[in-house]
Amino acid sequence: KIKNKEVHSRFAKSTWANNKAKNAAKAQFRTQVLNLWSSQLRPIVCTRPGWEDIKALPSIDIQEVGAAQAHHEIKIHKAVLSEVVKSLPNAAGTAFVPTKVKGLKSTGTSGYAKVLTNLQEFDMTDKINDPDVHRQLHQIEKTGHIQPAYNLDRTRQQNILGRYGTLAFQAGDVGNLAQPARLKVLIEELKRLDVASSLSYLHPLQIEGHDAANDLNRARQRAAHVAGLLKSAGILNPIQEATGAGNADRVVVGAGAADPQVLQTYVDRWSRLTAAHEFGHMLGLIDEYYKAQSNETVRQMIRDGFLPPDTPADHFTSQDLQAYTEAVGQRATAALLEVNDLTTPDFTTADQAKSTSLMTGGTEVTAQHLITIWEALAHMTSADLGGRHWRIG
Repeated sequence: KIKNKEVHSRFAKSTWANNKAKNAAKAQFRTQVLNLWSSQLRPIVCTRPGWEDIKALPSIDIQEVGAAQAHHEIKIHKAVLSEVVKSLPNAAGTAFVPTKVKGLKSTGTSGYAKVLTNLQEFDMTDKINDPDVHRQLHQIEKTGHIQPAYNLDRTRQQNILGRYGTLAFQAGDVGNLAQPARLKVLIEELKRLDVASSLSYLHPLQIEGHDAANDLNRARQRAAHVAGLLKSAGILNPIQEATGAGNADRVVVGAGAADPQVLQTYVDRWSRLTAAHEFGHMLGLIDEYYKAQSNETVRQMIRDGFLPPDTPADHFTSQDLQAYTEAVGQRATAALLEVNDLTTPDFTTADQAKSTSLMTGGTEVTAQHLITIWEALAHMTSADLGGRHWRIG
C-alpha cells in the first residue's frame, strides 16, 4: 500500500488534461498493439495446385474514424490515485482489473456487431514507470496471470506423464522397451504441450529406473536409455535421472520437483498488454480461458488429443447450452481451426485458466489467432479460391 507518498500529478485525475495528452494516449494504444501483433503475424499460403507460390502477408492497421463508421469503440480511463493505493492482498478485487466488454465473436459468416471496450491507462503499457505503481501492477499480473499459467502447465504435464509415463522393459534388458510405441506416444504428447504453452519445455522431468531383481545398475541404465531417447527425439525439458525400488522392469517418467527458477523465467518473459488482448476481440477472437461449453467443442478436443478418447462427449443438453454463453464462439472457432488443420485451444475443466496465449492471459499471438483474418481472405477471394485453398502458415 502506498502511504505518505507524493504521487505524480498524472494520477490525480480520471480524465485526460487536454487534447495533447489524449492524442498521446491514442498513439500509444496504436503503437503498442501493432508492435505486439505485427511482430508475430505469419503468412497465409495458397494450396491450390500450381498456385503454391502465392502467399498473403497479413498487415494490420488501426484507423480512427467517426462514430458512424467505427467497427469498434474504445474508452480509455486514466489510472487515478484512488486506484493506485489499493492494497496488494485484495489485488484481485481492485480497480486494477479492467472492466471488459466482450469483443467481436466469429459467426463463421463474417458477421460482426459493433461493441465497446473499456481500458485503463496501464492496459496500454507493460507497466507504468512509477516504482510503487509498477511493483503493485507487477504483483497483480503475477497473481492473476503468470502463476496460474505456470501451475496449469505443470498440471498438464503431470496429466500426460500419469497417462503415458510408465514404460515397461523386457526382463533383464536395458535397451529394448516392451512396447516401443508407447514411448512414441509419450514423446508426441509432451511435444503437444507446446500448443497450449510455449514455456512447457521449462518444466523438468524425472526419469526413474526400476528393476524387478533390484539391480540398481540395470535400473540406472534403463533411466539413462530413456533419457537419451527423449533428448534425441527433441524433448527439451531438463531431465533428472534416478532409481526406484525394485518391483518391476520399467522406467517411470514423472514430473520433476517444482523449481522456483522456472516460475521466475515465466515472470521474466511475461510482457502482457491488456489492450492487445482486447484488440484480439476486435478481430473476432474469443476468450480462451473458459472451459469447454458444448458437445462439439468437447468432441473436437478429443479429436485433437486434449481429452482422453473415453471422455463423455454428450453431457451437454440443449437446455444446458442456454446457460453457456461461450458455446457459440467456441464452436465457430473450432470449425475455423479445423479447416486450417490447427488444434482447438486446450479449454480446461475450470474457467479463468491462463496460458502464454494472448487470448487467455498471456503474451503470444499464435497461428490460431489468424483464423478471422483467414476467414476474411477466404471471403474476399471466394470467386477464385475460397477457404479450401488457403492455409495459415
